Amino acid sequence: MSCCSAWVHRVRDLGGVMFFDIRDRHGLTQVVVRDAALEERAKRLRPEYVVAVTGHVESRAKEAVNPKIKTGEIEVAAHEIRLLNDAKTPPFPINEDTPVSEEMRLR
Repeated sequence: MSCCSAWVHRVRDLGGVMFFDIRDRHGLTQVVVRDAALEERAKRLRPEYVVAVTGHVESRAKEAVNPKIKTGEIEVAAHEIRLLNDAKTPPFPINEDTPVSEEMRLR
């Protein structure tokens, strides 16, 4: 069992299985939530929230491997999710190189 603290990058609910990506100095890592009690907690997560996740690191299924990221061959099966700090969702993505107007940045 391992634990990590990171920022929430993206949350996805696929109906029955919930995923969220966390971002830390190592890059992005996918967390899978299969437990109904944890799913309710995960549904409240938003981008840029800071969380601590405890769980087992597992290999992804062959068809689910994401070659675009360094951690694309693994995922963390969550056993515990603790919200360390919430945050207002920024008006533009922090870690993406998308063009953002100077006016938006100043807000």
